Amino acid sequence: SGEIKLFKRRVNTRFVNGEARLTVRHLAAAPPVDLTYDGGLKYRSVANRRSRTDVVPGLPFTLGVSTSSGQAILDPVMVSLLPDTVTVVYVVGDIETGTLRTLLHAYVTEPR
Repeated sequence: SGEIKLFKRRVNTRFVNGEARLTVRHLAAAPPVDLTYDGGLKYRSVANRRSRTDVVPGLPFTLGVSTSSGQAILDPVMVSLLPDTVTVVYVVGDIETGTLRTLLHAYVTEPR
């Protein structure tokens, strides 16, 4: 419909002691999705407007987004995580119009 929806979300930027914090937020007009990290299933059935967060090594990896049947709905995304950062990956767009995409935003963590 061309209508823009904005959602306010907080980002946890507390220090992660040499590792990285990754948050994946499903904000797309799409059914629940499965998230894979480097090809391995990490989270199943993440619903719209939900997110998942992990503290992980500050290394590059591939993020996959698929339907519960395993069909990829986005090309795999290379995410380069740096130590002591927070990276938020937003899954946005509309599956029916083919406008799904990811947006990434990174923050430097704050010492305690």
